[in-house]
Amino acid sequence: MAHNKIIKVYCEGKNGSIDAFLLSKLLPYPTILVKPVGGKKGAKSAVQALEEVSIEETHFYLLFRDRDFDKPIPVEPKLEQMTSSYEYCSYRNTIENYLLNTLDFYDFILENGLNEKCGIQSEMEVEELFLKAAKKIKVYQAVRHTLGKMRSGKANFGTKWTSKSGRLPDKLDREYCRGEALMKMINKAKNEANVWTEERFDAIFEEFIILFDEQF
Repeated sequence: MAHNKIIKVYCEGKNGSIDAFLLSKLLPYPTILVKPVGGKKGAKSAVQALEEVSIEETHFYLLFRDRDFDKPIPVEPKLEQMTSSYEYCSYRNTIENYLLNTLDFYDFILENGLNEKCGIQSEMEVEELFLKAAKKIKVYQAVRHTLGKMRSGKANFGTKWTSKSGRLPDKLDREYCRGEALMKMINKAKNEANVWTEERFDAIFEEFIILFDEQF
């Protein structure tokens, strides 16, 4: 790689954020600059503005961002191009998801002497814990993917009804999550378009809940 060929990887978050930290660890080259641009909303405009005033001669740049619930997860792991030619989203929903590794989790427990306190004696027990947690949030995740797929047009509602990002709802069963999504997300958007119907919600939800089977 020639030293005068500067490559920039823009990402979500601020300086010191987990996105910038992990990407810097994965791309430890002096000619690759990792530059956080804040939140996902407005990120594309921020990238364009920074490129316009950049004093470095950029050979290539891209915006790496979380997939979140903006696109269904593809069958094969890959970066997926978004609407802009330079914007790509991760394979997993967020960059934090890549840290979910059973061996690393178990090593952390052993190194900190937490195996007795946690009641975990093997990596297999960590895997069982992960699977139990995944099954617990399965319906909630399917509902959020459903809301993500239904979004279109000017009324681009979100995919969560909880007050804070990362906060799980009070209940995780199908009836509760479906009811909250319909009442707080779909019904509020009905005055903007007629594509958000209960029937369409249920049809898309079934597509996702079937995906999250024992083999997922």
